[in-house]
Amino acid sequence: MNFISLVGILGSLILVGGALTSPDKKGPSGISLKDWVFGAGNISMLVYSLMMYFEYSGPVFFVFLTSLTVLASLLVWCKIPQKIAVTLLSIATAGLIYWSFQLFTRPFEYLFLLGLLVLAYGYVNSKPSHLKNGLLTLGSAALTVFSFLIGDMIFAGLNFFFALFSGYYWVKGLRDNK
Repeated sequence: MNFISLVGILGSLILVGGALTSPDKKGPSGISLKDWVFGAGNISMLVYSLMMYFEYSGPVFFVFLTSLTVLASLLVWCKIPQKIAVTLLSIATAGLIYWSFQLFTRPFEYLFLLGLLVLAYGYVNSKPSHLKNGLLTLGSAALTVFSFLIGDMIFAGLNFFFALFSGYYWVKGLRDNK
């Protein structure tokens, strides 16, 4: 196993740890420990995707995705008001989607676009809901398939975990509200 893979696995484990952390525990500056852990994991995955891109000519699409997650974490850490954060994330997402269209060479790469769009919409729905969890599940599932087809098993495994994790809460929420 090489250093780049270790960075990706470590970043994935940090993100999984963030998913399992209670949002009620507060860290520095009153920001939840969950948000701090997610931010650290997001930065780790951005470093991993940049190393893959520059060292192995990996897909730039993962750099796009992780850039958005790091931006989202920075907006949370800086306590940017929700309306401004949503606007900034929407502009960044729109720009990356436009750029992605210029780069597509294989039909399955549209799965990336679908996953990115659906995840972005799920992220901007800040309150936990059936819609949010459903969008996060579907976006993560699309990115799992894309990651598998592109050959990045670290991103495939990470997105698979988040598809299952969000899916669990989606189904649980639907059952609880019957």
